Amino acid sequence: MSEPSAPAPPPAAPPIQPIYLPPPRPRGRWWKRLLVGLLVILLLFSILANLGMGVLLAAFGSPGHLQQTVVEKGQEHQVVALYRIGGLIDERAAATAERFYLDVRDNTAVKAVVLRVETPGGGVGASDRINRIVANLKSKGKKVVVSMGSVAASGGYYVSAGADEIWAEPTTITGSIGVLATLPVLTGTLQKIGVDMKVIRSSPTKAWKAVPDPFEQPAAYQIESLQQTLDAMQTRFEEVVKNGRGARLHVQPEATSQFADAEGKNFSVTSAAPFNGKIYLPPEAMKLGLIDKIGYEEEAIASAASLANLTNPRVVQYAPVQSVFSALMSAKANPLIDAKVLDEVQTPNIMMIWKVE
Repeated sequence: MSEPSAPAPPPAAPPIQPIYLPPPRPRGRWWKRLLVGLLVILLLFSILANLGMGVLLAAFGSPGHLQQTVVEKGQEHQVVALYRIGGLIDERAAATAERFYLDVRDNTAVKAVVLRVETPGGGVGASDRINRIVANLKSKGKKVVVSMGSVAASGGYYVSAGADEIWAEPTTITGSIGVLATLPVLTGTLQKIGVDMKVIRSSPTKAWKAVPDPFEQPAAYQIESLQQTLDAMQTRFEEVVKNGRGARLHVQPEATSQFADAEGKNFSVTSAAPFNGKIYLPPEAMKLGLIDKIGYEEEAIASAASLANLTNPRVVQYAPVQSVFSALMSAKANPLIDAKVLDEVQTPNIMMIWKVE
């Protein structure tokens, strides 16, 4: 018999792995970690603030330069700047036009300016500010040409009169050289709804303070005073046209005409065309010297380039950026609570505007 085999030796125990303990963190350096944390927070805050500012600028718009768009390629140093004046001429329109002037005033590449005017007019002060811009552009050596759209009347002509050349389209309505005032009177309306508004003035100002007032029927002397103001502004309007057009203007002899108002009452007016408030179509406007040529915008641009002796002009349009906020605000509010409407009711509006009544 064979001898029984010896029992297998027990398995060897696994080697004991040493336990690694990280070295203790040095004490007294907590402020460094705090500083790093604060720097990270500041960096994140700066990034978020910049993003937020970008969103706000997109929504509300920024007061910087106008947006420039090349609409016709040409030499960089032979620029014809195109700017549009449209809608009601108010303080906002004047401020935007002044921003355009600042953009091109010292730009030596801009040799000529074409103003595309399509407006029935607006405020006296705003129209006068834009007229001054035209004069300042010319003083900087830049040729200024006006291209009239469908309507360029009253204040629209006031801002155009000083240009080197005025073009009108075949169907343009222009002229309406005159000033008017609107005086809302609410006394009858208030009485119908049972409201009586009393206006109290300090003693030395009883004759003229807040005159005329929409809650009172205007007195004869108040109407007379306002008439004198309108006549003075009419004189300035005529001077602007005469100075702007010079020898090209053909003022007709004064004539007296008879008219009847809406109530059938007859009245007479002595005036000299074109300073009679009438509107004119281009053929008659040209005879009176209010415009120089009949044609479209592209012809006015070509003429401006020719006046500035440009051989290869680049046409650049300057336009305000329409922000999200301004687009939202352009929607009309309820007229019963619109602050602008309330202001118009309480304030006599003296305007250079052509209106179809």
